[in-house]
Amino acid sequence: MTRILVLAATALALVACATQPQVRVHTDAAADLAGYQRYAYVESLGTDKAEYTTLLTRYLKESVDRELGARGYQRVESASDADFLVNFFVSTRERTDVRERPAVSLDVYYGYRRDWYGVWAGYPVARDVRSYTEGTLHIDLVDRARNQLVWEGIAVGRVTRAAMDNPRSAVADGVAAIFQRYPYRAATGLEGSDR
Repeated sequence: MTRILVLAATALALVACATQPQVRVHTDAAADLAGYQRYAYVESLGTDKAEYTTLLTRYLKESVDRELGARGYQRVESASDADFLVNFFVSTRERTDVRERPAVSLDVYYGYRRDWYGVWAGYPVARDVRSYTEGTLHIDLVDRARNQLVWEGIAVGRVTRAAMDNPRSAVADGVAAIFQRYPYRAATGLEGSDR
């Protein structure tokens, strides 16, 4: 039961990225990302802690394959044949948003002269408190030969009911948002090389 709850929380983390996530990327300046052509997934993906492939992992692989394929990269099954490896991590945390506002309409105090006066600190203030779940998705690209992280995309956003109801679509949207910040394409003309 605990594993099911962990997997559900993991899935919730990822689908948060479906609602205008904040995306950050980090690139190793010494990496030749434009020189890569083939990729594979790491043996133990960060989303498969339960020792089997989760639905979340399957959705992530579908989306990453689509994004990398559109950029000319070729997926290979053996990591030893790949130029770079892909891994994912997801997490969630509960957040609280507190906003203050006047507890009563300022028109009661100002009437037609509202522009003549500033706001007096003595007026009652109401606090709106909202709790929500924030999810984070990391996609890591690791240079296989050097075993070193060369590119990382991170998306952070709120987990919504719509995303929970349609996780495959939410995953696709989150992965696409991250790869919008990936400006590289696969190297061409390397088919006969010994890379």
